[in-house]
Amino acid sequence: MYAALLIGQVLFFLIILYVVWGSIGASEVLPIDHNTQLMLAAAGLIAVFFGARAIGNLFRDQALAKKQDAHEKLNTYRKSLLLRWVLAEGVNIMILIIALLQQNQTLLLFFAIGILVFLSFKPSPAAFAQAYQLSMQDEQLLR
Repeated sequence: MYAALLIGQVLFFLIILYVVWGSIGASEVLPIDHNTQLMLAAAGLIAVFFGARAIGNLFRDQALAKKQDAHEKLNTYRKSLLLRWVLAEGVNIMILIIALLQQNQTLLLFFAIGILVFLSFKPSPAAFAQAYQLSMQDEQLLR
């Protein structure tokens, strides 16, 4: 699912890149000035980065407090990843839509930063085991 979301964002980016740098788009559809666009993109990325981290920590802390077994912890980890991915992808798509409507090439740099944020949420068995304090036995059971 992670790969599908990432590929979708990149394909959408390529279409927007063609439209923004090509000659088929109409500029200034929305009356938002350049600085406001950049501030919205930056604020969105910062909110996603910290918000997604906070959501992941909240899910992890709840799992540890409830003393869930390894399979329950895995399901909790999956839910937290889905929420993180949705947040990151949503902001990235919004940045691309604003870049398309405004014909603003600078916003594509913010999309690149957003992809890096999205990539930071890649699932990892080692990170899962460490974050959810799995025993060696539980870790081997899930592999």
